[in-house]
Amino acid sequence: MDDPTVTLSPNHASRDDDGLVMDQDQAIGLQQSSQEDHINPDEHTKMSAVMPKRRLCVRDLPFHQSSNKLRIRNSKRARMGRLLSEDWFHVFLRLTTIESITYLIVCWTVFILIFAGFYVAADTVQPDVDCGLTKNSNEILGFSAAFAFSLETTTTVGYGLPGSSNAFFEGCPELQVVIYFQMLFSILFNAFLFAFFFARVARCETRGIQVVFGQKAIIKRLRDGRFTFNFRVYDVDSRCPLVEAHVRLYAIKKDIGERDMKFEVMRLSSPNDDLGAVIYPSLPSVVSHTIDSYSPIHLNSSSGSKVEEAFHIDSCGMDLREDDSRTGGRDDYRCMVCGETYSTVDCLTRHIAYSGMLEKNDSVGKGGGAKRHLDVSLKEMKMWKVTKDKQTTGTTTGMYYEEFKSLFETEEVEILAVVEAIDPLMSGTFQAIQSYTAEDLEFGGNFAPCLVKDYQDKKSVAAVDLAQFHRVIGEGAAV
Repeated sequence: MDDPTVTLSPNHASRDDDGLVMDQDQAIGLQQSSQEDHINPDEHTKMSAVMPKRRLCVRDLPFHQSSNKLRIRNSKRARMGRLLSEDWFHVFLRLTTIESITYLIVCWTVFILIFAGFYVAADTVQPDVDCGLTKNSNEILGFSAAFAFSLETTTTVGYGLPGSSNAFFEGCPELQVVIYFQMLFSILFNAFLFAFFFARVARCETRGIQVVFGQKAIIKRLRDGRFTFNFRVYDVDSRCPLVEAHVRLYAIKKDIGERDMKFEVMRLSSPNDDLGAVIYPSLPSVVSHTIDSYSPIHLNSSSGSKVEEAFHIDSCGMDLREDDSRTGGRDDYRCMVCGETYSTVDCLTRHIAYSGMLEKNDSVGKGGGAKRHLDVSLKEMKMWKVTKDKQTTGTTTGMYYEEFKSLFETEEVEILAVVEAIDPLMSGTFQAIQSYTAEDLEFGGNFAPCLVKDYQDKKSVAAVDLAQFHRVIGEGAAV
């Protein structure tokens, strides 16, 4: 069952009645740090122990899907009024339909009332001239009659005038000026209404609801000892394929004892993010992330350093992946003796063994305290390679699964998956968002086959079994 929505402030927590978040101001999320609402790490640790676990992306739609809204709120929002006023159209566009229509009706009514007051003022400028707005030329124009005339002018209905005027108002130039400006503002307001409702109707963000994600994600061990994080995605409107669909993956976690939440990029191996991580969601696709030493969900990532080994080249804060070095795309290891770089541990080990053999043949001594290749233990290098590649026996795989589950629970890791594409009908870009926490993980196994041949319908050749789309089969289950 999905977690109920909890609205959290530094001093209290309250639960929504319906359990869903539809407004960012009422949602729980990341708060901007400030001196006024600072919490020390000890207090935050105590709070985390008693508060229920929360999702940044809540699954509030059927079929285990999300409404593509992040539960984030901004503290001290009153100070952002000037900033938001610079982008008032998009702020107004984000309001609900009922709120926006109510505001528009109020603005339109106020607009008519203001010009009704102008008509009353214009009629009193020349009291001896009959402008035709009253039955009697000596009668003063009342506000109700002025409101009716203002409404007629705005809507261009033309019910007629109570007086004998021909509606050109030759003797009342003040009235002509007021009518001119009211029609000008009416044209602009109608243009805004057209643009506003077109933008609301034609917006493509709701198109992302048809891009569905698998309920479960799988962490599994490959034959070479590496671990991968996998999830499945599919566009149910497959008859109208999306354009330039690509996927991104992020790991969100909080440091133990700290208030700030980490937001780290997860490199993708399938589809290859070096090629844009492009997918074809009209068919069920599996997205895979290799859990290597650079991965934010690596078992050693909680220590604060992605790479610890002495021979490993420092990432310098860049988002790297070991797949590039394994395929010869770059060098990942440096010999601490001579500085030569190599792509894999095996190449580095061969280099040290060969250089050590040459040094032994040339009788190279320890002159000046310089380190030799002979001083590097090949036995330790081989053991390091085994540990590095996670080439463990099958009996210890379950232990690693337990460690992964503990990592997700301890640091409240939430994997955020983002699919971005272009709708071919409206040519608008949209995003589909889903998240995976510890309760959404399966360990080992594979996704159940869900794409089958279908010859029952003459218009189709294949069918996607959505009941099988969420299933995980094979070895292992949730720990």
